[in-house]
Amino acid sequence: MKKIIVALLLGVSLFAGCQAEPGQTVTPNPYEGWNTYAAPQGAFTLRYPSDWTQTDAKDEVQFWDNLSDGKNSIKIILVQRETTQAEDETRETSESSINPTQTIRETQPINLNGKEVTITRGTSLNTPYQRYEYPFETFTLDITALFNDDTPELRELATKVQESINFTTQP
Repeated sequence: MKKIIVALLLGVSLFAGCQAEPGQTVTPNPYEGWNTYAAPQGAFTLRYPSDWTQTDAKDEVQFWDNLSDGKNSIKIILVQRETTQAEDETRETSESSINPTQTIRETQPINLNGKEVTITRGTSLNTPYQRYEYPFETFTLDITALFNDDTPELRELATKVQESINFTTQP
C-alpha cells in the first residue's frame, strides 16, 4: 500500500512539473513524430514527415511523400553547392533571362534562424517550385520543393520542412 501511495505522489509531482505556470502557454512541438536528417558533417539538421521516403545521392538528398500509385505530390531536394561570386551571377542570369523553361514569380529575402535566406518561387519545366537558399562563405545550401500537385496545403508543408533547418555548427 505504501508503494502505491509513493508512486501516486511521485506521478502527481512529475505531472505538476510539466504544467505551464499561470499566464504561460505551452507551445506544442510542430515537428512531433517527424524524422530528422543530420548532415554528414554535422553542420545542420532538417526535419521531414515520418511517412516520407529519403534517398541519398552523390550530390543531393531527396525527401518525398509516398502516394499509393507510386507517384509523389511533393519532393524536397537538398543540395550543397560550392559557389563563387562569378558562379552566383552566372546562375542568376541563366535562371531568369536565358532559360526559357523557368519562370521566377517571386524572390524574397528573409532572416531565418539568424541566417539571411533567399526564397525563390516559380516554375521550371511546368513544375512549380519553392527554393530556400542559405548562403555561406564557400557554398550555398539549396532546399528546393517541387510540387506535382500545387495546393496551399503542400506549399505550407514545404515551408514547414524548409524552415525546420537547424544549424548545429557554423559551416
